[in-house]
Amino acid sequence: MGAHRKKWLLILFIIFHCTWTYRISDDVETNSSRIQRIGEDEKIDYRLPKTIVPEHYEIILSPNLDEDDFSLRGSVKIRARVATDTDAVVLHVGKYLEVKSATINDTNADEYTVTDMKYHEKSEKLFMKLNNSVPKGSLMTIAIQFEGDLMEHMIGFYKSSYVDKNGNL
Repeated sequence: MGAHRKKWLLILFIIFHCTWTYRISDDVETNSSRIQRIGEDEKIDYRLPKTIVPEHYEIILSPNLDEDDFSLRGSVKIRARVATDTDAVVLHVGKYLEVKSATINDTNADEYTVTDMKYHEKSEKLFMKLNNSVPKGSLMTIAIQFEGDLMEHMIGFYKSSYVDKNGNL
């Protein structure tokens, strides 16, 4: 084989190899996205979907600071814009909180019923399935009542204490 022909074969091999490597890496990304949607623990997607974009939060926290009962009650109202038609709301909720009720309304005074509620502990996501689809562009209000215990884990709203210089707690 002539030197000129070997040179062209080498160039073709490099081009083919680069193109093939690029396509394989694309497939790997596609497969990892697919795995995240499936929800395998190794590939959990901790990000919220972009179907709803929050615009305003109103949070009320009522801690009980009795020595025998360090608990918490609260509520949150979230005003959010619907970016894509959706029949589900997904929020982050700490694993130490228990959702007692959830209501969802839109600007047309339509109330959506939460037909199913599931919690994924590893990603700390609450999935709320709605009875109807909320149309794109709607402004919705999500109102949630919750309870929980104030823990010492230094996560979220937690209990803490200190001893002053006189030894008082």
